[in-house]
Amino acid sequence: MKSSSPDVHAQFTQDEIHAIKEILKSWQKVAPTTQTNGLSLYDRIKQLPQNQKTRKTIVIDQTIGKRLDEFCKSEKIHKSDVLHVALADFIEKYGK
Repeated sequence: MKSSSPDVHAQFTQDEIHAIKEILKSWQKVAPTTQTNGLSLYDRIKQLPQNQKTRKTIVIDQTIGKRLDEFCKSEKIHKSDVLHVALADFIEKYGK
């Protein structure tokens, strides 16, 4: 079977290849927030502490709420755990 790699490389200039590499580098810097320490979402949720929780009421867009409901149902996880992980990542990235 013939490798498609040379054909792909022929389609890009050296400047385009350099730009693609720079984009990948920037994505790799963001990657730890999407999968902390190489752990999956499910693994991160399993590691959440189960004590000292507080109830908060939030208001979100209906579309996002429906997608969150569907996601949690399909993954068999609690919405509060998904929000915990998402908020922790957000605060880690943007908090002072």
